Amino acid sequence: MSLGAYLEYWLENYAKTNLKPKTFAEYKKIINTHLSPSLGNISLNELKTVQLAKLLQRKVKYLIGSNSDTPSSYSFQGPE
Repeated sequence: MSLGAYLEYWLENYAKTNLKPKTFAEYKKIINTHLSPSLGNISLNELKTVQLAKLLQRKVKYLIGSNSDTPSSYSFQGPE
């Protein structure tokens, strides 16, 4: 099963019934905007921490670059 398929299953079978509607909508947005496009095709058996860390690092780098008020000295220390 891919990460994308699992996240869709989780949204429909857990999140939709156990989370408040606003929280569900935000999680769905995060999954559909950030996680599934980047990592959705990866099998859960093959998913590594470093892949998640690299995605987070790219997102942080993008946010820092797009916000001139944010100090550029921020960094993300991924797994060693």
